Amino acid sequence: MMIYFLMPAYNEETEIGARLRNIGGLMGQKGFPFEIWVVNDGSDDETVKIVEEVSKEIPVHMIHNERNQGIGIAFLNGLKELVKRVRDDDIIITLDADNTHNLKTVEFMVKKIDEGYEVVIGSCFTTGGMMIGVPILRYILSYVSNLGYRLLFHVKGIRTYTGFYRAHTGAAVKAAFEKFGDRLIEASGFAAMAEMLIKFRQIPLFMTEVPMIIRYDLKGRASKMRVMATIREHLGVIVRNLFKRRVV
Repeated sequence: MMIYFLMPAYNEETEIGARLRNIGGLMGQKGFPFEIWVVNDGSDDETVKIVEEVSKEIPVHMIHNERNQGIGIAFLNGLKELVKRVRDDDIIITLDADNTHNLKTVEFMVKKIDEGYEVVIGSCFTTGGMMIGVPILRYILSYVSNLGYRLLFHVKGIRTYTGFYRAHTGAAVKAAFEKFGDRLIEASGFAAMAEMLIKFRQIPLFMTEVPMIIRYDLKGRASKMRVMATIREHLGVIVRNLFKRRVV
């Protein structure tokens, strides 16, 4: 079993080096074979240089978007590359390039995959999860949007639809691309992961949650999320999928 980490990066020079080394340290401690794939989404700072330096120490690869296309497109391009090489029993973990996602959750995710789940979601809303230092507007948007998705696209036990921090089996990602192709992610921004989960529901896949702690106070720079644009994008995802709620 190989663990692939996939993270988009847009001007993450202040944090990405430490992030990559921390992942390498955890995998070395646990003895898991791994690769890290960074989607450089048009960065114009030192992100690429830092990743190239770290790649001399641990197995890190880069995919380049010539210009910034948004986090949804970055994840789509990364998954399209990984689906060519993963085996069914490999694991793809998607996460942020900054230090807001505690890596302890990786251990919980791998355990759930071993139990037979196909998608495992890191959730700050499940038992044991929490948010630290998250601005109130960001918290409200997260809570309301996830509540809306739970009501409209219910999956028992799933409370977090919008989070980036997830583990997927190679077989699950292959099945998703076989069914949806490039339409697996049509949202270019922060609604992309909710859209993926809605489409996983249509396959369907076995999904569960594990606790995660978001440390927004460790974030080295302001969020790139535009609130009104993100709200509009969530509404677009809901409208496009509202009448596809039944599994077919």
